[in-house]
Amino acid sequence: MKTENVFELSDRTYQKLKYAVQFVLPGLGTLYFTLSQIWGFPFGEAVLGTISAVSLFLGVLIGISNYRYVPTGDIVVGEQDGATTFGFELNKLPEDFMNDRMATFNIRRGDLPGEPVAKTVPRRG
Repeated sequence: MKTENVFELSDRTYQKLKYAVQFVLPGLGTLYFTLSQIWGFPFGEAVLGTISAVSLFLGVLIGISNYRYVPTGDIVVGEQDGATTFGFELNKLPEDFMNDRMATFNIRRGDLPGEPVAKTVPRRG
């Protein structure tokens, strides 16, 4: 029985949370705290502390999601007989993909140990 990863985030969600944690929340906390000191807004330290705690919590969540990221394999891009080639080096058997919803790959340049999956026609200059 395969279990679903509770901390798996889509790339879009991950990027939005990362942006919020790195820029939006710290900026908002600093802005409110500074304005509370200048204009006397209430609870400056409490608001800053709360925003910092939320930012840290979200940072932990995206850190866990990033830590659990394990690439499925590599897409290897190379050149053979003047044509660009590519192929896959998988970290698991192809039949193990049958129930997966998504696969992630690193892209690297290099030579494949076997025949490439495809070749492109060389560009004419």
